[in-house]
Formats: sequence, C-alpha cells, structure tokens
Amino acid sequence: MKRIIMAACIVSLAACGGDKDDVATEQQQDWESQNQSLVYSFPDNGQEQVPVPSPVVLRFTGPVMETAPAIVLREAGGPVVSDVEMEWVDGKRGLIITPDRKLKPMTEYLVQIPAIELEKGTAAARNLSFTTRGLYEGPKNQVGEASFEVTRMIPDGENYSVLDFSSFRVQFSQPLDKTTVKYGDGPEATVQLVGPGGLVDAHLLISGHYMTVDPKEDLTPGVEYSLNITTGITSTYGETLPGGSFGNPGDTLAVSLKATPQDTTAPGTGERVSMVQDVADTGELSPLTGMPINLVPMASLLLGDETATQASGIIAAELAFVPNFPDATPFRVKRGSLIEGASIEVLINGEVPAGFDSGKVRMDFISDASGYLLPNPYSNADDAPRQVRLFMDVAVSTETPQANGAITQDLLHIELVGTSIVENGQMVINAVGVVEPDVLGSERATGVLSFYMKAYEDQDNPPTPVVDGNPPVVQSWIPGVDAAGFMNTDPVIIQFSKPIDLSGATEGMVIVEENGVPVDAEIEGRGAALIIRPEGGFKNSFQQDLGIVQSYVYKITIKKGLTDVSGNETLQDIPLEFEMPLMITTQENYVWDLDYSTFTPFLNYLGEGDAIVRSPMITAVYPGFPCSVDESLLNLDSGMTGRCKGGIDQVYSRTETPDGGTLINTPDKLPDDILPLQVLPANRPIIAIFTKNIDPGSVRLGGSFLVEKVDASGNPADSVDGNVIVDGRKITFYPTDEWVQGQYYRYVMGSNGNRKSSSAICDGSQSICGEDGLPIQTQLHELTVTEYQGIDLIYQDANLESGGGDPLVQYFKGGVVSQDVIQVLNAPSSDTNANMIHDNNFPREHSGNHALLTVPYAVYSEAEKGAEGQPLVPDACDASEPSCEDPNGLIPPVNSAKLIAAGEAVNPVNPFGKYMIPTVSVGCGFESVLNPSLPIMEPKVCPEAKFTYIASDLITEIGTYDESIGGVGVKIWPGQIMSTAVPMYAPFEGCGGNCVLGLDSGPQVMRMRYSKLDDGCIEDPVSNTSCVRDQPISAVIRNVGGQPFISVDVEVYIDAIDLQSKVTVVGDYMLAPGMADTLTDMVSVPVTLKLEGMVTFNDDGTMNINMENSNEVDVSFGLKLYGEALGFAFPITWTSIKIPEGGSRIRYVSEIIK
Repeated sequence: MKRIIMAACIVSLAACGGDKDDVATEQQQDWESQNQSLVYSFPDNGQEQVPVPSPVVLRFTGPVMETAPAIVLREAGGPVVSDVEMEWVDGKRGLIITPDRKLKPMTEYLVQIPAIELEKGTAAARNLSFTTRGLYEGPKNQVGEASFEVTRMIPDGENYSVLDFSSFRVQFSQPLDKTTVKYGDGPEATVQLVGPGGLVDAHLLISGHYMTVDPKEDLTPGVEYSLNITTGITSTYGETLPGGSFGNPGDTLAVSLKATPQDTTAPGTGERVSMVQDVADTGELSPLTGMPINLVPMASLLLGDETATQASGIIAAELAFVPNFPDATPFRVKRGSLIEGASIEVLINGEVPAGFDSGKVRMDFISDASGYLLPNPYSNADDAPRQVRLFMDVAVSTETPQANGAITQDLLHIELVGTSIVENGQMVINAVGVVEPDVLGSERATGVLSFYMKAYEDQDNPPTPVVDGNPPVVQSWIPGVDAAGFMNTDPVIIQFSKPIDLSGATEGMVIVEENGVPVDAEIEGRGAALIIRPEGGFKNSFQQDLGIVQSYVYKITIKKGLTDVSGNETLQDIPLEFEMPLMITTQENYVWDLDYSTFTPFLNYLGEGDAIVRSPMITAVYPGFPCSVDESLLNLDSGMTGRCKGGIDQVYSRTETPDGGTLINTPDKLPDDILPLQVLPANRPIIAIFTKNIDPGSVRLGGSFLVEKVDASGNPADSVDGNVIVDGRKITFYPTDEWVQGQYYRYVMGSNGNRKSSSAICDGSQSICGEDGLPIQTQLHELTVTEYQGIDLIYQDANLESGGGDPLVQYFKGGVVSQDVIQVLNAPSSDTNANMIHDNNFPREHSGNHALLTVPYAVYSEAEKGAEGQPLVPDACDASEPSCEDPNGLIPPVNSAKLIAAGEAVNPVNPFGKYMIPTVSVGCGFESVLNPSLPIMEPKVCPEAKFTYIASDLITEIGTYDESIGGVGVKIWPGQIMSTAVPMYAPFEGCGGNCVLGLDSGPQVMRMRYSKLDDGCIEDPVSNTSCVRDQPISAVIRNVGGQPFISVDVEVYIDAIDLQSKVTVVGDYMLAPGMADTLTDMVSVPVTLKLEGMVTFNDDGTMNINMENSNEVDVSFGLKLYGEALGFAFPITWTSIKIPEGGSRIRYVSEIIK
C-alpha cells in the first residue's frame, strides 16, 4: 500500500516531468518549438533577502544557440552591472552570471533576458527581479532599513499556506537585539505562539535579522493560532516595532499572524508519506551550476577561494497528502536530521597550512525545514520541472575543536530554489542557495550550494537516515581554568561536539554560580556553543584590605541530561570552574631613607595605602594613532596631520664626555614623526581600544563622542550620525551611511581637558571615562626641549596617574570599500589593574655598608603574576662567568620583556668623578660598595625581577597571498604598547663612592611608528634628514615546516613617561633640594624590534600570534644635571639597557568569537 500511495504521489507531483519519448514527429517538433523558454532562475523572480555574493543562475529548455546573448544584470532604475563573468553549463542549457564584486545590499536588481534562440526554438524575452539582503555588519544603511519592522513571514497564509507541520520564519528590517527576544507567556515575553490550548511549546532561534519559531509538536489543523510579537523586541539600533495591545502588562502588540493550519495528512489514515532521500556525494556536476553536487564551498580571504566540504547524508522528506495540495505541495525535513561533510584542510588564505584540519563537518537541522513543490513559474509545458522552494535552519560544527571554535554557528533561513523532476520513477531535486558563514568572527565566507537529493528507488526498504546516538561532550570552554586575559564583560563560551537544545539549557540544565550562589544568566546558542552572560557581568577578585581578598569564583554546571538537537543526553554533570583575575587595590608603603648626620640608611615604613590607580589609556585606534595631535601642522590636503602632543618637535643632541672632560654634542633624535592622514574604507568602523573597561554611560554620540565632516583645514561642517557600541575596553562606531570617498572627517573622544586632574563629568556630555569614573588619558607627557650653555635639555612634565587630558581628535579620509579582513588582537597582560606598575614584591635589599638613595616603593600581600617558576633559558650562565650578562636568566613570561644592563656608561664629566653613574642594574642592587679602582660594581642576581609586563592591542588587516613575499601579507596599524615600571639601581660616585641610586623606571610606552613611504630613505639626525612615514607596518605569514610562521620588523619610539620625577633624588642629594633639576632623555628613543614566531590556534577557535625578538635591542639614554641659578649644566651619564635576543615574548590573541 505504501508503494502505491508513493507512486501516486510521484506521478501527481511530476506529471510528465523528466519522461522521454523517442518519437519525433513534425507535430512533436512544432509543439516543442512553441514551448521553448526559461525554466529556472536563481534568484527566483521576486525573491527577497538574496545574499549579496549570489550569482545569477539561468536554465533553459534546451541548449542556447547564440554565442553571447545580450542578457543584462542591472540595478533597478540604475546602472548595469558590467563587470561579470558568464559561464555556460550543462551543454549550454544553463548560464551562470557571477559579478566580480558582491551585489549592493538592500537593492533591487533586474535580469533582462532578450528573446534567445535555443536548439528547438526561441525562448521569449522576459525580465526578472530580486532584492538583496542587508550586510551582517557595516554602516547602518548597508545593514538595515531606516525603520524597524517585520518584512516577511514564512508562511504568511497567502504566499505559503500555514500547515499543521509549519515552522514560522520571521524576517526583520534590522538585526535583532537577542536580549529582548523572549518566548513565553510571562510578563517579559515578547514572542508567543498561542493556540486553543494556550502557549505552544516551541523552539526559538535568533540570528541577525532572522527569527524562527519551531513548534515542538504538530499543530492541530482546523483551529486558529496566533503568532504574536510585541514592541518589547528591539533592534540592535535600539528601535522598536510599532503596535497595539498584547495582553501582557506593559507590552504592546506589534505583529499578530492569525492562521488556521491545514491538515497535511491522508484522510482516513492520518499519516504522511515519508520519502527517504539520498544527499549524494557522487561527484556528478549540478545541471544548474556546473559545480559538484552537495559541495559546500566556504570561499573567503582567511580560508582561500577553494575551501569546501563535500556533504552527504540520508534524510527523510515528509510530504503532505498530495491530492489535497495539487499546486503547491508542502514537505518538511524534521529537526535533528543530519548531513555530514568531509574534513577540510584549514589553510590561511588557501595557501599556508594552519596546522590542523576540520575533521568531519556536521550540518544539523535545528528546526523543521519547510519545503514546497510548486508549478514552474516560467513554463506551462507539461514536461517542465516543478519548482522547489526549501527554507531551512542549520547549525554548522566540526569534529576538530580548533575548527569548531572558528566556524560553529547557526545559519538561519537558508533559502534554496530548485527544480524537481522524476527520473526512472525517482524524484530528483536540484537546487541552488547561497550561505555566508562567519569565519573566526572576522569575515563572511561565500558558499554557493549546489544541493541535490534523490529519492531511493526502494522506499519499502530504504537505508536508515543518519542517526547520531552519541552524547554531546564539551570540546573546549572560555576562559578555561586559567582566566588570565578574560575580561569581566566577556561571556563564558562552552563549545560542544554538536548543537545543544537551547530550551533545555535555559530551563535549569545549565547552572551558573558565583561563590556557590546561583545567579541569573542570559544563555544563548551559536552552532555547537553555549554563550553565557550572568546579569551584571563577571566580577574580578580584589583586595578588601591587606591580606584580605574578596574572591569571585564562578562555577558553570552542565547537568546530566542536557540534550542535543537529536535528543542525546549528557551522561553526567560537567562542572567548569574558574576564578576571575585578582585586582590589586592595596599596598604597604616603604622608603629607604638616609640619616644625613651619620650617613646611614634606614627603612622608613609609611603605612598602608591604596595601590596606584591610573586612568584608561588608549592602546589602539582605527583610523589614526592613539594620541592627541598637535594641529599646528594640520593640512589634510597634504596627507599628513601632526605630531603627538607633548613629543619632541626639534632635533635633540645627546652630550658625551669620552675623555671625562671634553663635552661632545651629537644630534641624536629627530623631531617625532608627523602622523599621516589615514584612509578609512567605506565599509569600515571607527575603533578605539583602552587599557581599562569604559563606562557605557560616559559615551554619547554628539557629546563625549563626536564624528564630523571637516574641510581641508579641519574645520567641522556636518555631524555624522551612526551607532556607538561599547564592549568592555572597546568602542566601535558604524556610521548610518557609508563614508564618502574623498571626504575628510574627524572623530573626537572627549576627556576632562586637564592632565593634572582626575575630576571629570562622565554622563556623556564631556569625558569618556572608565568604570572607576576616571577620564581617559590622551597624552603621554609634555616635553620641552631647551638649550643651555650648548647643551640640549629635555624637561618632562608627567601626567597625574589619574589625570585626563585634551580631547583626542583624529582625522581621516573616506575611501572605497575594502575586502581585506580586519582582525583585532590583544596581548593579555599580567598588569590586571592596568596601572602600569607590576604590583609584585621585587627584591629591595641593599648592602649594609652603603647608602641607598631611593623613591618610595610598595610591598604587596597579594601580587600580580610574575616570572616566578619560569624555566631557565637554554644557555643560562652563572654570575661567576666574566661574560655573563644575564645570570640564571629565565625564559620571559608571556607578554613580557627582559631588561638587562647593556654595559659601562660613557665617561661622564668631572668634577664628581669620571664614572659618576657608570652603569645600571635592572631589578636589584649591588653586592659591594663602589670601589674607585673598579669600573663597575657587581650586580646582585635577581632574574625574576628583570621583566616589564606589556599590555597591547593591534588592529590588523589580513590580505591575500603574495608570491613576491612568499606568504600572506598582514597590515598592522601602529598603536601603543604599554609597559610596567621596573626597579633600577645605579652606583653613584657623587656621594664619595658609598651610595647606590635606587628608583623605578616609571611606566614605559612603545609607540609603534608608521613605515616609510620610501624604504630606501635613510633618517639621519646629524643632517636633519627625516623620511615620510605614512604606511602601515607590514608583516608576512609563511609556511615553515607545515606551520604558519609570522615575521615583522616594528620600529618604535620608547618613552619612559615619568622617569624625570624618579631621578630628581640625584640633584636633591648632590645639592640642596630644588637647587638643580635632574633631566632624562629616555623619551622618543628610536629602536627596531625584529619579531617572529608561530601562529597557532586554540581549541576555542581563537588565534595566537606568538613572537620573540630575534635581534638585540639597545635602549640608550642619558641623565643631565641642570642648575640655572648656579649656572651649570652637564651630563651625569650616557648609558643603555637592552632587551637581549629572545628577551621579549609576545602573544597576541584574536578576539573571542561571541
């Protein structure tokens, strides 16, 4: 009986489609001639929400006889899309038109097809139209419509009937704010499907503009249901839907679809025919696209154009009772169905091995897929194939954790348009669709699907559809047991081996605890991952007082019985526990003082106090450079803007005394670089990244954050509207409209206008502030260069640690759309409280037989992570070895740099001794008193105290593979690398050979420099020759031994931004306090870092850029003593410290894929 019913269904569906008759009479030929036409198109005529990378696919009843028919693709009422590639397929029955560039978003297109001569006649002329969907991100006018509304419902009761097995797909004009979409019948509910029995139990899926409501059980035919959506739903732009009363207090009804489902079962039996389908991987070519059937491409810049997985599987298509639906026959593929794909070798840009493959790829149906077999809209011929429309929601995941973390996601509302014919009694479906999967959270790949499925001939004994009976397991999770680098605004992401039933996860099967107490949390799904955000975010552990720590330990428990989309359960409770990084907030203050009457040192305890708190500093901006700019040189037509405020604006000469008496001045520093005017591609956002979390309430467009059009002199014209997003340490701004090519712009980030004050208005009207209420700091320091008695002097006026500054203003010019991929990278820092001090207990002992001149220092009951426990470097030496520069040297901790003395200082001037400060020791002092007969004292051994800890963010662009460099090019836009202070000691002969100067370096900043326009240009302070620097830093990723290897030369300025205040003790001791100034020139010190290392991928899909310096980096600087009242100025020392080869170990990590 089943076979008879199925055969009747097939005949009813296909009529004569696909049957062949060898009798070719004149009458038959006439008939065929009159029935030549277009029989298929993708996009279909009138299709909406067409992905922008879509090609146009046309198919005719027979081969096209013309060589180049004048088929035109154009914007409706606009220009022709002229740059296209045309490819004939399937014996010229089909034509693929592929634009060189993606189609414009939210744009109507026309396909104008003239009358075309086919093999058996002429196909009539006709016009087709379709409308593209918005982008996933970008300027608002490229992502969404001007107003927020429902644009399409499938089914809607008109174009497609509502059925007893319907799933409801709703499409919106703007992306949805997921936090506002809540299914249920409570007071917070914003979506509900209601029937005669009340709320219908359903799965809710949300992604971007799309929402699916998928009832867990079939609806009851013949009774009324209502799909209700309230104004409580908002878009990501904060806009709401218009509407009226909903019945829940305070809510209003925006949309209500009332429908009575039709019965799809056979009368009498109440059953439906289930046809088992083969999703084949035979390698055959699709008659529609000419591509291999069921090949799922993932063409992208990051993965390359050839990346694809070959899909296959066995699924069951459940058909409605055909006699009751002769024109539009519905069918569905049930939730939980599975198509699998072959493993993909992961290649960066399709060329450089990433070091892993994907393993088996899963494509799980996460809702019932809804299909329709429709009359052919282009031909009335009896043998014309029927049209197929299939809407489905799938979750993509992979077997290998690294690949799974990079690409797992939900792809909603995939719309396939195809044909259905009967071949040898079997229904065959060919269809085309386009997907845009997210890759690494940075790029949308393009996949043109050539879908194919064929009913098995023996439906009485067909193969069993693929059933996965394995329980879901956790592959990886963020942050893991070590939460270093995890921000309190980040979500916990748990990555499973397959998609999880989100309704179970949100109904008590995932427990979030803070210090053992359950807390409410938002839980959402993305592919095989659960994303968990507790209300109010996570909290950092902190010191309540000395020795008292308020810890915040979080535990996520995955309960036994949590199910995947196929109903498989976890076999046991899975506890995941981590503690948030500790914030140092208190310290004990000490200072070594000197009893001048007896010339003996003593330890002076100053009491308890708060740890230093620093205002948020800016590590990276895009476009531009993270400093407030001196606009006195501003001329935007020249392509340059100005120097960073407070820097060096003239040639500076160092002063040396090689013979201990003669002064030699040598030009040593050129004026700081003039920063270029950056071009911002039309589709790119403004990005700013800080050292600390930003208070979202302090960021308001038109107040503390301005974006304006300007003229060539920088004068503001019109303001630019858009959307500001604050996410932890990062601010992102997308304009409403694309940036205009050639137009000048500026953006302004407000501060309090005072480097010496922490007072700020943080309500969005004045200053952008941290969560602690401190204004952002926009300038490193203020330098003044003067000349006295032939000696150049630099005065350094440091900022108050908690001070603000002038508004940060950056200028840029609008450019064309860029297809390169932006990657934001972060170097997680041990400096968890971002005060640019390593809050750790360094050795501060001194030899009892010499004085220690020092600034105050701190002792901590709790400390930030340092070098304790680090292994020795492979070639570690002993202090007894004469040439040993780094006794018992340690491998640097991640994101640190080792600083060691570079050797003896150049002879300073008399009268205070030839070697007034002959050398420096980093980290600890000296073993003995200064012996005038020895050139250098013997430093103590303290390898763990020689590190500075960095904080950095990079904004990069991944380009294409370049044969000329043998790898993938990467642009790095210069930013600032923040670095903690280090203890420094120097023997000081000014007190008669019996004292040591002890201080710390103060915070240090490495300002990355733009690359030269002309690589051959040589900068020379002696001849005052500067080079134009307006290019990003260029890195390259190459294949080295089957692994990705990155190398880059980074030129930086090194600034010790508060060193002058630390060295005043020299002049104060030698003379009376205030009689002389001790000045330093450890500012704008130009050095080059040659960095290289491996690129690796974490199990969560994030990318690591691991680099060490392959060169030795010398940082030379001097100290000068200046007393205007006493009429002298002379150098105290000219010395250097260095980062040894391999002494800097940096790890940048790509952003968490949220």
